[in-house]
Amino acid sequence: MYPASTSGHLAMRALRFFFRLLFIVFAVLGGAMVLFALTVYIGWRLLPTYGKSVPDKTLLTLDIGDGVVEREPGNPLERLAQGDAIPMRTITVALEAAGHDERVKGLLLRLGSGSIGIGQVQELREAIRGFHERSKSVTCFAEDFDGNGMLRYDLAAGCDEIWMQPSGEVALTGFTLETPFVKDALDKLGIRAEMDHREDYKGAVNTLTSAAMPAPQRENMQQLVDSWLAQVTGEIGEGRKMAASDVQALVDRGPFLADQAVALKLIDKLGYRDQADAAAKQRAGTTETMSLADYAEALPEPPSDAPRIALIYGLGDIEFGNDENDGLLGRVAMRSGPMRKALSDAIDDADIKAIVLRIDSPGGSYVASDTIWREVQRAREKNKPLFVSMGNIAASGGYMIAAPARAIVADPGTLTGSIGVFGGKIVMRGLWDLVGVHWDGVKAGANADIGSANAPFSPSGWKYLEASLDYVYADFLKRVAEGRKLTADATRTVAKGQIWTGADARERGLVDELGGLSTAIRLARNAAGVPVDAAVRIKQFPAPESGLSLALRHLLQASLVKASLGPAIAGLSHRLGDIAALLDGADGASTALRLPPLRQR
Repeated sequence: MYPASTSGHLAMRALRFFFRLLFIVFAVLGGAMVLFALTVYIGWRLLPTYGKSVPDKTLLTLDIGDGVVEREPGNPLERLAQGDAIPMRTITVALEAAGHDERVKGLLLRLGSGSIGIGQVQELREAIRGFHERSKSVTCFAEDFDGNGMLRYDLAAGCDEIWMQPSGEVALTGFTLETPFVKDALDKLGIRAEMDHREDYKGAVNTLTSAAMPAPQRENMQQLVDSWLAQVTGEIGEGRKMAASDVQALVDRGPFLADQAVALKLIDKLGYRDQADAAAKQRAGTTETMSLADYAEALPEPPSDAPRIALIYGLGDIEFGNDENDGLLGRVAMRSGPMRKALSDAIDDADIKAIVLRIDSPGGSYVASDTIWREVQRAREKNKPLFVSMGNIAASGGYMIAAPARAIVADPGTLTGSIGVFGGKIVMRGLWDLVGVHWDGVKAGANADIGSANAPFSPSGWKYLEASLDYVYADFLKRVAEGRKLTADATRTVAKGQIWTGADARERGLVDELGGLSTAIRLARNAAGVPVDAAVRIKQFPAPESGLSLALRHLLQASLVKASLGPAIAGLSHRLGDIAALLDGADGASTALRLPPLRQR
C-alpha cells in the first residue's frame, strides 16, 4: 500500500536476514541431494513401477505417521519436508473405491505421531465411516495418544477396535490456542509497532502491540475452542457409544495411563504393532496386506471422454507475485500469479464443466487476495460453477477469495471468517539508538518515508493508514455481502475480525454445507449435470508434474535422503514459518488480511 522506502525496507530485511540465510543453506544442501538423486536415477530405471495387482482378499493399511497433506508435493524439496505424508484426496478416493471393492475386506489405520488438523480429521472420519458402513472392518493402532492426542483419538474413535502400545497414554485433555505477545520484548529493544486494525476481534496486531490477550480476542478464541470441544466430544461419543457429556467429563479428568484408558473403554486392546497387525488380519479374514497408496495407484483411470471437473489448490499464506512455490524447506504459499493463471485457464477451458477450489490458508496480502478474488468472481460472471472446499483453515484473505463462489463447503471444525484487516509498520529507531547505529539520508517528496522503519508515522502518514484500513475493511465487507447475499448489517455482525468454526459459520450464513473435498466435488458434479454413478475426470490446474520430475521425487523418498535431511527440514520449516508469519504481519509495505500466528494443541 505504501511507496517504497529504501531505509525502511532495509531495516525490515535486516530482521529477516538471518532466516533467509538458513533457507539458503538448506536450499544448497537440498540441491546437492537432488544432484545425487539424479545420478542414481540415470543408473537405476526410467520410471517407478505403478499399478500393483490387488489380492482377492486384502487388508488395506493406512499409515499417517508423517501426517496428512492437502496435495502431492510440487517439488522435490517439498517432498523431503513432507516425508511420507499422504495427500487427503488420495486417501478419500481410495477409501471410496475400496468400500465398493469385494476384494478389500478391511482397513488397518496406523496413527503414529504425524501432524493433522481438525478439518482433516473430520474428513478422514467421514471417509472411514463410508468404508465401514459397507461391512468392512476398521482397526486402529497407535503407540501413544499424547501430543495432538485429542484429534488423533477423535480419528481413532471412528474405528471398530483401538489398539495402543502398553507404554502409551491417552491425552484426552481438550484444546488450547496460544499466540505470542511480544510488546514487552519490543519495548526493551526500543522497537515500537505502529499498527492498527479493523475491528475489535482482529487480533493479528495484538501480538505486537499488547502484552497480553485483549478481552475481545480472548472471547473469540474461547468460543472457538469451545466449539471444537463440543464437536470432538460428540464425535468421540458417537464412535465409542458414549454420551457426549460423559466424554466431556473424561476430558476434564485426562490424561489417562494405558490401564486407565482400557478400564474407561477408551482403548480396546493393549499391544504392540505386530500384535495389532495380526489382530487386524484375523478380523479381516486374510493375511494379504496392501498399502492404501499402492491401492490408489492400482485404480483404473476414468475414461478419456468422461466429463471434466477442475481441481485447484490454494494453500499457505497469500502472497503477491508470479513465482511458483519456493521449494525452500518445503515452504508452500498461495502466489497471486500462478493462482490467477490456474483459475483463468480452468474458467476459459470449454471442456471444464465445473471448478473446485480447495483453500487452506490463514490469509495474507490484500492485493494478492484481490487478484485471486477477481478470477473467482469472473467464474461467477461467466456462469462457470465454482465451489470452494475449505480445509483446516480458510480465514481472512482466504475467506475473501471464497466469497463469490457458488457454494462454500467447510468441515465443522474449519477455522474460517476473520473478516477484518490490519496494517502499519514496526519502528526500529529505538533499537538503532541502543546499538549505536545512526541512519541518515535524504528524500524527495513529503511522504517518501511513510513506510520507513526508521521514523514514526507523521500525522498525515497515520491519517493515510487509518483511511486505507477503512477502505480495505469496507471493501471486504462489500465483497462478502455481495458474494454471500447478506445484508450490510448481517455482514458486519459476523465480521469485526471474528473467527468461526465451520459449524458456527454455517449458522451465520458464511458457509453453505458441512463436509470435505469429496462433498465439494459432489456439488460440482451435480452442477455439471454428471449422474451420481457416472465417471468423471478430475483435472488439476496447474497440471501436476510427470516424467523425469516425478521419478526424481520418488527417488528423493529413499530412506537415506529422508533420514539425513527430511526431519531437519520439516522441523526448521515449521519453526521458521512461525517467525516469518510474525514478521510479515508487521511489514509496513502492505495492508494484510491475515490471522495472528496461532499454535493449537
